[in-house]
Amino acid sequence: MRTSYLVRAAGAAACVLSLMLLFAGCGSGQVAWTRVLDLGGDDVAAALDGNGSELVLLATSFTGERAAWQVARFATDGRELWRRQYRQGEFSVAGDIALDSAGGIYATGTSRIDGREMCVVVHYRRDGIIAWQRALAVGEAAAGRGIALGPDRVYVTGWTRAKDRRELLLVALEPDGSTAWTRNWRLGDLAAGERLALDPKGDIVLSGIAGTAENPDILLAKFNPKGDTLWTRVYDGGGEDRPGRVTTDPYGHLLATGTALTPEGPRCVILEYHPDGELIRRAAYGERATAEGHGIAVTPKGDVFLCGSLVAETERSLLAFHYRPQATSVWERSWRTGADVAGADLVVADDVFALGTVGDRDRGRDVALVRFTRPEAE
Repeated sequence: MRTSYLVRAAGAAACVLSLMLLFAGCGSGQVAWTRVLDLGGDDVAAALDGNGSELVLLATSFTGERAAWQVARFATDGRELWRRQYRQGEFSVAGDIALDSAGGIYATGTSRIDGREMCVVVHYRRDGIIAWQRALAVGEAAAGRGIALGPDRVYVTGWTRAKDRRELLLVALEPDGSTAWTRNWRLGDLAAGERLALDPKGDIVLSGIAGTAENPDILLAKFNPKGDTLWTRVYDGGGEDRPGRVTTDPYGHLLATGTALTPEGPRCVILEYHPDGELIRRAAYGERATAEGHGIAVTPKGDVFLCGSLVAETERSLLAFHYRPQATSVWERSWRTGADVAGADLVVADDVFALGTVGDRDRGRDVALVRFTRPEAE
């Protein structure tokens, strides 16, 4: 379970601190099990969550011009417990998923209904039966990208569009799915929320996109439970920057990952901020490694893990690693198949569970769930 003044982060990619990694336990020998799911179409992984004994994953299966999202529940030993397909209207594309303390599942995404794109939120019971679903018609079009659960609210982020502009969307829902409040902000032509989390005080933290289509930046923001803006920050790596997941540690520090596209190739970036928005550090995976950052998770002890892709000339491999600021030695795990593997998300329990997409559009893609072992000495 996971648990509008713009300040541009100083410096660019050249100022990013590099993590010196001594790779330990790299390769398939550190994989406990893998599950590759063919969902019946061209399948793309979206999100993963877990509670220590079970995992829930969300993916989209594309078939021609149609799409449906699928939710699957797994035991941590790799047994698939059930799978459900969801589609409303012409298509439904997956965004994010969250698991509550009772085993209920909340998913968000985008459906086109009668020609109009809407942000959709679905609440599943533990057995996979839909308890309620809501289509949020905001602006001319809207999309759901991220979801997080509070003690008495469900928070959703994405984007809404009016005429030629796109605005960041943040919505709070009551436990029955009714709307508590809606907020939207214009932060450039391409503004969108990507992922959400709650800090220990119940404030909302968000990763998203700000800027223009020519130069999108990573947006990080914090809101109180009423939707009021506490602070916003923008990371500009000098080129195209793509947000990944955001989370907080037990002390309320915000941690986020993403991908900065540089002339030398993609860099997996890690961003850390104090609860008040002061920058702690910016780091990049590896001294010169080309990699993408997508998922980030923090354990109750404060250990930080990330998921993404190692990028080679012809293919990518699934990557998970333990992040320690300014470390000279951390462990990583990777999963290579000979085909392209794009990392999507991760969950950390006794081991590290990583979700990705394997294959390519020409030959078809499937969803991969991989359990990486953690060293006992950690």
